[in-house]
Order: sequence, then structure tokens, then C-alpha cells
Amino acid sequence: MMVLYLAVEDLIVATTEKRVRVTLDLGDPDLYKAIRHAAIERNQPVRAIVVEALQKWLEEQEAKEDLQDCIAAEEARRDAEPIVDWDEYAASRDRRKSSV
Repeated sequence: MMVLYLAVEDLIVATTEKRVRVTLDLGDPDLYKAIRHAAIERNQPVRAIVVEALQKWLEEQEAKEDLQDCIAAEEARRDAEPIVDWDEYAASRDRRKSSV
């Protein structure tokens, strides 16, 4: 079993707080090897690679939530608009023209 120990210090805002340590069971030794290889290529610790990935994932989740909120708002706006039948619209337009 491959276990990865992380100090997720990059996610801590206040400098007075203790570091947060997380233990992850990646479940796949090849995944850890790939992460370690990427860290070596980028001359970064494995922790930095994992923290970056988690931050990107959180940003994507927030973006998805924002998009869902926009879609829901648009659907609510569209549902709130009155539906006018074409024949009714044409008749009301004709009445307005004839009254002018």
C-alpha cells in the first residue's frame, strides 16, 4: 500500500496556525510514482504538486457552482416572462395600429 504524507501549509492563511497534515492512500503505486516524477521534473516537492492539484480542483468546483447558479437564474428569469401567443400578439398589435 502506497501512503502519501503531506503538509498542506500552502492552504493555511494565517501564519500563526499550525500546519495541516493529511494522509492519503492513493491506492496506486504508479500514481505516486507519476506525481513524484512530475515533482522532480518541476524541481518541487510532492506536497506542492498535490496542493496545486487540490487548489485547481476547488477552483473548478467553484466555477461549476457559479455556472449552475447562472443557469438557474436564467431559467428563473425565463420562467418569469409571460408567454404570449403569436395570434394574441398580432391581434394586440393590429388594435394598437388601428387606434393610432
